[in-house]
Amino acid sequence: MQETLTTKQQLVYEYLLSESKKRGYPPSIKEICTALGLKSTATVHNHLTTLEKKGYIRKYPTKNRVFEIIDAEERPCSKAVSTSPKTSGVFVYHAPNSKLRNLGILKGDVVHCKCQPNAEPGQLVAIWENDAITLKAYSHVDFINNEILGVAVELRRKY
Repeated sequence: MQETLTTKQQLVYEYLLSESKKRGYPPSIKEICTALGLKSTATVHNHLTTLEKKGYIRKYPTKNRVFEIIDAEERPCSKAVSTSPKTSGVFVYHAPNSKLRNLGILKGDVVHCKCQPNAEPGQLVAIWENDAITLKAYSHVDFINNEILGVAVELRRKY
């Protein structure tokens, strides 16, 4: 069994998963820094080394940007994995456009969400809708047919 991850390690791992699935190749160290609001590339290198030691990824020292994600299907809260109430951790939502402007989220914003299957009215939640993850303000009435993946805990924006 794989060791558990710290919140920051989980964020790096989830970003690797989502970008690798979206683009077909992993992000660069600088892209990880930018997306997660980290200032030092050394911090990302340390997180990647820890992910490798804990058995989440396999790095190839002779090739840049090449990671093999190990047992990705079993990791909590990625777009392609189970989102049962027993999962724990954090995942990152990248706002693809400004459709969520009414919620204060703009194109390019990064929203960190804590995995949990329930929410209080008014909280910003991540849900599956039309085969994609989206964010909405939670109301009991609106969510009868939608599964809650998590609750927004942090918003990051570049100025």
